[in-house]
Amino acid sequence: MKFKNRLLITLLLSLVVSSTAFSLPEDQTKPIELEADQAKLNNKTGVSEYTGNVIIIQGTAKLNADRVLLYSENNEVTRMEAFGEPAKYQQILNIGEDPTHIEGQKLDLKVKENIALVTGNGKVFRGKDILTGNKITYSLDTGELKASGQEPTNGSAEENNSRVKFIINPQQTNKKDTSTDQAPAN
Repeated sequence: MKFKNRLLITLLLSLVVSSTAFSLPEDQTKPIELEADQAKLNNKTGVSEYTGNVIIIQGTAKLNADRVLLYSENNEVTRMEAFGEPAKYQQILNIGEDPTHIEGQKLDLKVKENIALVTGNGKVFRGKDILTGNKITYSLDTGELKASGQEPTNGSAEENNSRVKFIINPQQTNKKDTSTDQAPAN
């Protein structure tokens, strides 16, 4: 029985390794580290569930959540659902760039489409730039974002989080102001 569970875990981890959509090319060759308090694996459905302080790391990608569901088809991970208060995902998408951070009560990472769907107090941020909204769709390929605020439950527009919010900081330049360095002309 223990051998069968180890074989199943090894198979699952190889499935995650084969999913390349959310990683830099060098991340794909890194080992996957997965920690959780409990794990349930089901070969028939292709769904595995991890609960209790779940941490999944591969290269620059890191997922932290209270609960994670991994879905696989034909020995390939197709989707990851993470739940938490909040669930958090971070990834360096391009060499030399700041990591992209995504968090919310539910993260639905669609591996084949390279899309993250965030619901419940969602945030997407890179550096000091932040987008918040109740529902966010983020393309990790193109960087395209779609966001919506929370629907008022009592018909009032006064509810918190009823709007999308962007905070965009100006880019810092390293140009030196040469006008003060020059000696006055005589």
